[in-house]
Amino acid sequence: MLATILALKGPVGLVVFLAALGAAFLQMQARRIIPSVLPARVGVLVAWHRWLGRAALAGFLADSVFCLIVIAALGFPPTPRYTLHAVLAVSGALAFGAKVWVVRRKVRWGMARLVPLGAGLALLQAGVFLTGPLFALAGLP
Repeated sequence: MLATILALKGPVGLVVFLAALGAAFLQMQARRIIPSVLPARVGVLVAWHRWLGRAALAGFLADSVFCLIVIAALGFPPTPRYTLHAVLAVSGALAFGAKVWVVRRKVRWGMARLVPLGAGLALLQAGVFLTGPLFALAGLP
């Protein structure tokens, strides 16, 4: 069972990374921060942004459960890469929660900062990917 979980961790992490990256680019296109790449109306781009965000969240939660199972079975390896990976993942989860809270509650000070918050979330997810699933996909410890 542990081998199956370890085999799933990399591909699920890749899907999460690509979904988060896609959601970030769709939102930047919808807000006209980057030039139009996809020929779609803003409402369609925002809807795709939400669905990719949901896919990223579901994958992130699955990967988090995988990590907890691995830590329970093997213990937490005291290496800088694993520690950095864990810190970035927790920070990403907190940033995602903050972003969803700002959007759902329409917090005035936060709505003006959604783009930097979303960009920070994408950077954190890239850090999580570079310190975790990339190593798993490459077969590195």
